[in-house]
Amino acid sequence: MELYNKFDPIGNFLSNWRNSVVRKQVKGRLIDIACGDNRLVRSHPGNGLGIDIQKFENVDLVVDDFSQIPLPNESYDTATIVASLNYFSNAREVLEEIRRILTDQCRLIITMPNSSLIKYWLKIRDPEAHRLFMPRSQIVEIIETSGFKVVKEWQFMLSLNRFYLCNKR
Repeated sequence: MELYNKFDPIGNFLSNWRNSVVRKQVKGRLIDIACGDNRLVRSHPGNGLGIDIQKFENVDLVVDDFSQIPLPNESYDTATIVASLNYFSNAREVLEEIRRILTDQCRLIITMPNSSLIKYWLKIRDPEAHRLFMPRSQIVEIIETSGFKVVKEWQFMLSLNRFYLCNKR
């Protein structure tokens, strides 16, 4: 399956739905980590930057490693990782780097698919898409040991996803 297939009505619908929920929580300058086709930043009315390790269409900055982002300290107010933390082999280091580039009054927004449900969904859509399922306890542990605290979390999209709203410790 080709990622970001423009003729994938189900995938596009779910992506747009997820981004509409995330967008409501974004404050100030936005950096979207693992932005894919950069839909979230393009739909954000303020200043934003989408970064990825692949040159998908509309990516603003391509990096070799999300744990080494070539941006100044405290240069963004909100960072988002939308449904992709489980792709990072070095998730803790990535979050520590994101912490460096966020202001003290920042927001870190992470969404993750429901690990119990997504494995069945991916068997139908794209069996190779997720290499690692992350239970809630593991996600929270990575967030908290990276210098952030979860201030609010909830399920959304009919419990298909979980939303983590975080601040610096």
